Amino acid sequence: MSNGSDKSDSLCEQVRNACANKHALAISAGNSKSFYGRKVEAEPLSLANHTGILSYEPSELVITARSGTRLADIESALQEHGQQLAFEPPQH
Repeated sequence: MSNGSDKSDSLCEQVRNACANKHALAISAGNSKSFYGRKVEAEPLSLANHTGILSYEPSELVITARSGTRLADIESALQEHGQQLAFEPPQH
């Protein structure tokens, strides 16, 4: 599996600081859907570097990935086993 980059500790610290300071967070990864909805006024919290496929069980049809993992990386791992996502997320 692709271990990627685990940023859990750093992300948790940022969330704790925002909570303690009563700051809203604007959570994003690739920011490909930022045009949806209204503009968010908040401190940015990027998940883009929190990546990696943690586990993949092709026979069980279960994959677990960190929130910043690129969709292309997930689709590539699935394709190696002749699988695909059960939905077609928009490619922006």
